[in-house]
Amino acid sequence: MSNHRVSIIIPVYNVEAYLRECLNSVIAQTYRNWECIIVDDASTDLSVTIAGEFCDADARFRLVRHTVNCGQAAARNTGLDAATGRKIVFIDSDDAVHPSMLEVGLQSDADIVCFDFEKSWKRFSRLSQEEFRSGRFAMLTSREAQLELLYQTGRMNASVWSKMFDADLFRDVRFISGLTYEDLEIVSRLFTAARSVADSPLKLYFYRQTPGSFIHTWSRRRLDVLTVTEEIERRMSDDDELLKAARDRRFAANFNMLLLMCRNGMGASAEANACRGQLRRLRRQVMFNSRSRLKNKAGAVVAYLARF
Repeated sequence: MSNHRVSIIIPVYNVEAYLRECLNSVIAQTYRNWECIIVDDASTDLSVTIAGEFCDADARFRLVRHTVNCGQAAARNTGLDAATGRKIVFIDSDDAVHPSMLEVGLQSDADIVCFDFEKSWKRFSRLSQEEFRSGRFAMLTSREAQLELLYQTGRMNASVWSKMFDADLFRDVRFISGLTYEDLEIVSRLFTAARSVADSPLKLYFYRQTPGSFIHTWSRRRLDVLTVTEEIERRMSDDDELLKAARDRRFAANFNMLLLMCRNGMGASAEANACRGQLRRLRRQVMFNSRSRLKNKAGAVVAYLARF
């Protein structure tokens, strides 16, 4: 295992209920050579006070503050600008990580190491530290990882959390501020840049689902996924296999957004009609793509047979 410093970046905004648990999970890491950059995005609750307590108690924590709220992408970029480590890990401030996550991740020399995640805190907190001491990885090429991501097989999630990145990948890469689904956009770019990706089945990240989270609420900002998948399709245009995968992902995004718009009174909007146009363009390719998942093929059937 290398002795590289790991830079942990945690964007914070009004998470006083969960922040201590998150930061305590960082302190509990069995691998000790880390720095934790807490980026407060102009919180109005006690998050800054809590973060300050950890910084006072342990010099490995650093607090950087935004004077105005800029969003998660901008906060992560601030963390990247301040990072000094050879490896980068992102943690959302209402989540937590297993004590062995850094130790396991550093057992691979891949540019990107991906971990599995757990949504139940009860199951996650019962995990034995010892059973995670030996890393078990499946090695993928950049191309293989990209295909798993775009076909949504469940093997590669589109989030930057639950991953460890080589810092060199971010030399000329940053999150797009103001963009929703910025994780999908940047993870696809990082997979393209990586030489190798290690996939671990170990559930070393706890993802907390909250009722008010973005994924559980409707907002026009969710339509950003249409822009992101359009750009991914454009980037894959020189490779037939990756282009098919990108078009499959774009079909899924347009179908899901069309359903959401219909449920939320936007079924006759220009955005909904644009989705219909993309579904008509892509439905045949999805229908006859052997790698398309069943949900997408069902969507293609609906796009052929139903008045949507």
